[in-house]
Amino acid sequence: MSKRSTPAIEKFKKKNGGKVIKVYSPGKDAWRRFTRNKTAIIGLCIILALVVVAIFANALAPFDYQHQDYAAAYSLPSAEHLFGTDNYGRDILSRIIYGARYSLLLGLICVICSFLTGGMLGIIAGYFGGMVDEVIMRIMDVFQAIPQILMAISITAALGNGVPQMVAAISISTLPTVSRNCREAILNVKNADYVESSRAIGVGQWKMIFKHMIPNAVGVMVIFVVGLMGFSINMMASLSYLGVGLNPPTPEWGLILSEGKGFFTAYPHMVIFPACMILLTILAFNMLGDGLRDAFDPRLK
Repeated sequence: MSKRSTPAIEKFKKKNGGKVIKVYSPGKDAWRRFTRNKTAIIGLCIILALVVVAIFANALAPFDYQHQDYAAAYSLPSAEHLFGTDNYGRDILSRIIYGARYSLLLGLICVICSFLTGGMLGIIAGYFGGMVDEVIMRIMDVFQAIPQILMAISITAALGNGVPQMVAAISISTLPTVSRNCREAILNVKNADYVESSRAIGVGQWKMIFKHMIPNAVGVMVIFVVGLMGFSINMMASLSYLGVGLNPPTPEWGLILSEGKGFFTAYPHMVIFPACMILLTILAFNMLGDGLRDAFDPRLK
């Protein structure tokens, strides 16, 4: 049994005024570093506020997002319409509130689809290595040779506008990035002692992947998921702005921005408010992602 006190420990205590040094688990230590990062906390609070807005959109929106009042068309921001109205007399604030549902939910669906496809390919490539790794990564190189936005535009142009088409476009265009990040995360834990021990006692390959390797690489993957959420929302808004995303009158932020761009000179509020929401959301996810990265791996700070 180890001693509770040694001459070295007593000397250390005297040097530090008898203070007891607390030792935290890796998870608690990461949480402490995260809570000390004010930028990350601000990003988390903004995201939580957006989630609340999306969930309670029916109660928070002052008008229905499809309600048209031609008598109030082109109204500037006022007490009745805080963000003004568009060319159809629809309340912009209400459309932005409902738009949070589409942006956050569809962004999450895109991330899940990306990980179910590209993530699994990267995990398989990283674990099996050899010819399997070469074939998968060379295919990903072919995908990566095409800029993501151009690939997404090509897919939506071929399949048409709509939610399934846009989810497919964003998921396919992010395949190379997701697969490479997941592959790197698996390679970092592939040669760990617990993996070698599990292999020595005869643990199956798929059980090894899902029970031992993925849970220990999930920290790195979570950081990437947060960043990918912001990217997916940005890509979604870009496609809708270019006219190859969702169809009107869907209150998606990029589509609201696209509908107001023709009136920017005379009625800038039709563009400024949805643009600010896109900017704020992406900024919040980037701030949260940077905070998680610094918390899980302080060497990168």
